[in-house]
Amino acid sequence: MNNSDSTKIFISLKLIPQRRDGTFFPFVHFQEACYIFLQKLYPLFQNSKNPEDIHPLLGEILLILSADTEKDYLHALDLFSSCRQILELCNEICRQADWNFSLDLAIAADAGRAEKLIIPGSGPFPDAVAWTGIHEERASRISHAMEKGVHKDTLITHSFYKHLPEKAKEKYATLYYLHHICCYAE
Repeated sequence: MNNSDSTKIFISLKLIPQRRDGTFFPFVHFQEACYIFLQKLYPLFQNSKNPEDIHPLLGEILLILSADTEKDYLHALDLFSSCRQILELCNEICRQADWNFSLDLAIAADAGRAEKLIIPGSGPFPDAVAWTGIHEERASRISHAMEKGVHKDTLITHSFYKHLPEKAKEKYATLYYLHHICCYAE
């Protein structure tokens, strides 16, 4: 790890299956729906210098983006609406496939200093990637708390909010405290 800390944007995209009817039926196609979402997300980054890492997890996708300029934060806000469009496409695919669920999406973003750690692989195991700092975990915790549907579907932390231009800050005027973390919503 080098000693030059840099600021990163951490975005947690939490995919939440919602039953279409009252029957109990396991979400056997949920991972397939997550894969479709991820497959449609990748092209958004093809011509961008912004992405640094993507971690697809069980029902959650963690994005790590560079945050060198104010423009990077505005790009992240644009990414939120692009993710909503991808969600609509995925739900149309779920409906056409006659799957028993649709998807909701909780988006949480945090920003702060972090460095990439690469843990060398051993034997059949590949290298593992981790990030220093608390911001990846904070974004993930917030999106998981949003899964209950009590909060808005997009929350940004104060650490992210303070880097936005005034016009963008005006959109995020509703204040929440979630897990003792100051957050803003539209």
